[in-house]
Amino acid sequence: MKHLLRAVPRAAVLLAVTLLLASCASNRAVRQFETPPQSLELQERASKGTLHYPEGTYTFESEDATGYYYRAPRSVRQHSFGGSYPHDGGIFVLKSDPRRIRGYIVLYGERRKMGDLSDTRHELR
Repeated sequence: MKHLLRAVPRAAVLLAVTLLLASCASNRAVRQFETPPQSLELQERASKGTLHYPEGTYTFESEDATGYYYRAPRSVRQHSFGGSYPHDGGIFVLKSDPRRIRGYIVLYGERRKMGDLSDTRHELR
C-alpha cells in the first residue's frame, strides 16, 4: 500500500508535465520553399514608424543565407517633419518561417531591415 501511495503523486506529476509540454507544442506547418517564390503580393499598405510600404506586387530581387528580398513596386516613403523622402526598399521574407516578413530600405548602399510587417495581409506567389 505504501508503494502505491508513493507512485500516485509521481504519476500525477509526470502526467502534469507531459500535458504542459504537449500544450506548448504547435502543429502548424511552416511552408518551406525549394526555390523562392517570384513575387510577394502586399494586399494593404503597411507602415512601421515613419516608413510606409505601398501595397502591390513586390518582385523577387535576391536571397541571402537567412531569407529572400522582394523589391517594392514603388518607393518606400519616409515621412518626417521635413517632408516625405523616397527610398529603394521592399520586403524581406525569413526562410525558416515565411510567415514572418520585415520591411527593408537601402540606406548608404546597404539593405537595412526595419520593423516586423508579419501582421500585414500578404501572399507569396
